[in-house]
Amino acid sequence: MPSLNPESASVEVLEKSYLVTPEEYGITLQESIELKLSPLDQNMPRLYGGRWILCFPLPADADKCVIFENLKKGLAHTIASIPWLAGDVGPEPGSDSKDARVQVVEGKRGVKFIYKDLTSILPSYADLEKNNFSFSKLTTPLISPLQVIQEAQPVSAAQANFIKGGLLLTVGNHHAVSDGAARDYILETWAHNTSAISGTKTVTKYDHISNDRMPMSNGIPTDDITEFPEYVLGPTPPADQTNLAPPTSFQMPPMTSKIFTFSPQILAALKAEANAYSTMTHSSLSSGIIYETATSAALFAVNIRSCTTPPLPRTYLGNAILGCLTPRLPITSLTHPTTGLSLAACSLRASLNAINTPNRVPRTIGLLSSRPNAQDFKFAARGFLGPDITVSSWADMGVREREWGVLGKPEGFRVPYEAADGVVTVFPRLEGGGLEVMCGLESGVMEKMMGSGEFRRVAMAGAE
Repeated sequence: MPSLNPESASVEVLEKSYLVTPEEYGITLQESIELKLSPLDQNMPRLYGGRWILCFPLPADADKCVIFENLKKGLAHTIASIPWLAGDVGPEPGSDSKDARVQVVEGKRGVKFIYKDLTSILPSYADLEKNNFSFSKLTTPLISPLQVIQEAQPVSAAQANFIKGGLLLTVGNHHAVSDGAARDYILETWAHNTSAISGTKTVTKYDHISNDRMPMSNGIPTDDITEFPEYVLGPTPPADQTNLAPPTSFQMPPMTSKIFTFSPQILAALKAEANAYSTMTHSSLSSGIIYETATSAALFAVNIRSCTTPPLPRTYLGNAILGCLTPRLPITSLTHPTTGLSLAACSLRASLNAINTPNRVPRTIGLLSSRPNAQDFKFAARGFLGPDITVSSWADMGVREREWGVLGKPEGFRVPYEAADGVVTVFPRLEGGGLEVMCGLESGVMEKMMGSGEFRRVAMAGAE
């Protein structure tokens, strides 16, 4: 463990990396780290998109070493329950390299967990909280153990960032192995085990049903992509890719990310204003207002755990999301002062409901299995430097509600700051029912959206 001797305070950032393994705590892995992945897993972007930051207050006399050690031990028990967390994403044995098939391989047989003291770099917890956990200072190089795209491909990594009066715990997982709902359950397991080692709870055990990818591996064969407007076939990259670079005169436009807050009262008013169906979610409404003011189409990531036959368990740990693409609607219709929001929100919801059509899930699995390389199928949204947005909702995930032993519940939820374009993410629901929505757009588009009277009427500027 790192020394926290005040005499060493001249060191600006105290950082040390650990490889957490069950064996360190006398725990024997009962199952293999290696894991075959489903067609949906194979299709997902090969990146670390959802890296979550949980914000905990700490008392002035908190022992950082004890807190970190408890988290380490809880993580070791979590690896015993979910062994593939300790692996790497690597080539699937026996597959052709041109098919880009991957699976979880053994790797280093542990999860990297970084201790980092940022007391002299970041504001105090009290100041962060006062500023609604402003995330512009929570940049990837400072706060995260993982970049969005990087050469090393661990399944998972974590970083405990200690600041004055608080802890910012950052956790990330490779998108080819798990989605947001799976990450939520992984953190539920880690929180439970961290509580268990200092209390009366029992630690978790390996659950075959949650870890089994077979239910999402067998579909109904089809190669008719016209049934699936959310997908397009990506072009095969040429052998010589030197001409794929943008022209030397090209300049990347400035981009920015902001977090907006929608109060429960505003969400209720939006629902009434949109003449929404009873099934309309607040997530759809908050995304709909951005869709209405900033774009022409939206691709919404939908959790399909309840849409399969039989339903997948809530605790399924693989990717179980499909993309739903709204029609591209005329800007004049979307910006209509009285019907624009209703059109946007209902268009979103109708696209989401299409997931429930018979055999939609198994036929999608069949489509992704119809080619050796599932990465050939790209989502049809043109988000980055395009007219569309992609929307992910974590609204119903319980990450804010979980006890982490002596740490208690996290008081804030953030992600590392990244300037982005065409990205909307609904954060886990606030206490009381409000929503925080992160939006990344070209700076000019963001300025135009924030200047819209309709947008200013409903969205409160939040953290930047």
